[in-house]
Amino acid sequence: MIGTQQVLILTITAYNKTTSIESIPVVSTHSDETWGTIPEVTELRENYPNPFNPTTMISFSIPQTSQFVKLAIYNLKGQKVTTLVGEVISAGRRSVAWDGKDENGNRVSQGIYFYKMDTSNYSQTKKMILMK
Repeated sequence: MIGTQQVLILTITAYNKTTSIESIPVVSTHSDETWGTIPEVTELRENYPNPFNPTTMISFSIPQTSQFVKLAIYNLKGQKVTTLVGEVISAGRRSVAWDGKDENGNRVSQGIYFYKMDTSNYSQTKKMILMK
């Protein structure tokens, strides 16, 4: 488990199948085995919802087992706000929730943020908007 101990009730829709999650940490990594087989490519997907307030889900897929993944949030100045994932991840599809807080647990201001995923052979950055 990564991050804070707050609890959030979410409904996640993946590939036309809706799964209700009764209680997960606001910042967590989880694997949804109902998504099917191991993905063929590494991919960082668009966060949902976007714009968001106060929480957004970021999904990604990893085709290789035992691959180190770093997923971090940055502000417009390029300064790191927080790291959501920084560990070896097994092959599969994952989702991580970001609660709009920095590494110290402080709420960040509204605006444009970037989330970047890096592995040994992949790097992708996407934009998201926090509205208050």
